[in-house]
Amino acid sequence: MQKTFAMSCTEVYEIINSLPKEEFEKIPLHEIEFLKKNKDNEYKFIVDKNINIEELNISKRANAMIVILWEKYFASDIQKQKLKVILDNNQKIVNKKREEQYSYQELFNKNKKQNNHPTLENSLLDIRKEKWYNKLHNFFKRIIYKFKL
Repeated sequence: MQKTFAMSCTEVYEIINSLPKEEFEKIPLHEIEFLKKNKDNEYKFIVDKNINIEELNISKRANAMIVILWEKYFASDIQKQKLKVILDNNQKIVNKKREEQYSYQELFNKNKKQNNHPTLENSLLDIRKEKWYNKLHNFFKRIIYKFKL
């Protein structure tokens, strides 16, 4: 099942509701209202308080939302710096994979391999090149032949 933005909002909203009251109050009301407004009311997500948050089966989008909320409202300066380093390293890995997947050399090599258009030497059609005066001569010949019949 593909998880949508609304489902991710539901997951984050339920996780936030399971926080202790002191931590819940650190999050501004407009953030909670946003999640409440955009959540999927038909999607049921149950948070077991005995299970660690890392063991919950949440979407990547919901995980990203939780990281953003944690960074904004709960993390200390040292934790923010560590998170920035981790996110920068992850972004470098993603960029490297994209470069490998979409490298210019590979794209051009694929194009050369796929560019098997027929040339004059290996084309299937027989191209006859007639001189203009031969074409004119043949044209009049056909006309005269039609009038004789």
